[in-house]
Amino acid sequence: QQWAMNEWGITAATGRRRDEEEEEMYLPCVDLFSQKISADCVSYLNGQDNHDHHLRQHQHPSSELTKCYFSSTHFLPERLILTVLFSIFGSSMSTSTSTKNVATQLPTSFLVGTQYFAWTVAAQSPLEIICTWELSATIKGCTMIAYDPALRRVYHGNCIYPSSFISDVSSKEKKNNESWSNLFGQSVLIPLHVHYAKFLLSGMVKEVERRARDCKKKMQ
Repeated sequence: QQWAMNEWGITAATGRRRDEEEEEMYLPCVDLFSQKISADCVSYLNGQDNHDHHLRQHQHPSSELTKCYFSSTHFLPERLILTVLFSIFGSSMSTSTSTKNVATQLPTSFLVGTQYFAWTVAAQSPLEIICTWELSATIKGCTMIAYDPALRRVYHGNCIYPSSFISDVSSKEKKNNESWSNLFGQSVLIPLHVHYAKFLLSGMVKEVERRARDCKKKMQ
């Protein structure tokens, strides 16, 4: 949420400072879920930060987790739908200037600037990655994937930010935005989104656990 406010908030968009009341009004919708992983999975992810290039290409755990997220069986239906949509509509599916040449093949690694369908990696550390997306002129958001080796947990978070909130608008437009936000929050969309986000997190965990098992078998 804080990253989105810093990047897309009123201050970032218009250059003027916002007061606390404004900041509260324009907070984006966010969620965050986590799931524990096995000790073998921790060893596998920690190994992704191994600098021995004879063992594997150097990648951060955040990159590996993102690959597992997008290549999981749970994400497969969405991936198939997006493949069809982007094959038909191409870059018009995204209003982001950085995604005019849409990448529909899963990247070998995820680094800042890497694109996959509507997502673009905007920020990354060894243990966390933030991918932004923008599918229309009215809404944008980001997907966060993170890993805590000490707690043996992986995280999946989402942020949805109506684009009209990030600029100065008239009172009437503000009222419409607030009505849209309340309707969105009180409708069935939020429960469905929460269920789907947890489903995608579970799929990512299953995929990284599978890769960890395969890696362990090869090393035996």
